[in-house]
Amino acid sequence: MRRWWLAIPVLLVALAAAEDRRAERETAVRAALDGFWTGLVHGDAEALREVVDLPLTLLEPKAEDRPAGRFVVAPGDWPAFRRQLPPLPLRADEAEHVVANLRLEWLDEDTCLAVYDCRSRIRDQAADGHYLTILSWADGWKAVVSSVPR
Repeated sequence: MRRWWLAIPVLLVALAAAEDRRAERETAVRAALDGFWTGLVHGDAEALREVVDLPLTLLEPKAEDRPAGRFVVAPGDWPAFRRQLPPLPLRADEAEHVVANLRLEWLDEDTCLAVYDCRSRIRDQAADGHYLTILSWADGWKAVVSSVPR
């Protein structure tokens, strides 16, 4: 008599382990996105550098009077890019961001497309929008392409 039913607990353990790995990856991607927006919104270049992999491509949406923009930040461009961030220190009441409605699409084990809404405010300027970020694994989840507010 075959005991195929003995394989059921092994299968359940394997499925639970896969679910745990997926949840860990999603938590790590969420943390990287939060670090990305913290760096941009608060002007914290060091925090931003921890969660980006250079070259980084930034995409700006099209505006009525301006075409869409695409900027590539290469390793040699990082100092000039840092100078374009808001000057530190920004107090907590001067800048904030909230990432919501996050949807992740896994292209493979090491590449993820994140589509989400982000409400951000720097001083009195609000930048609410729908964004996408492509992250890859390189000693942690790092943004390699992202849309950003104008």
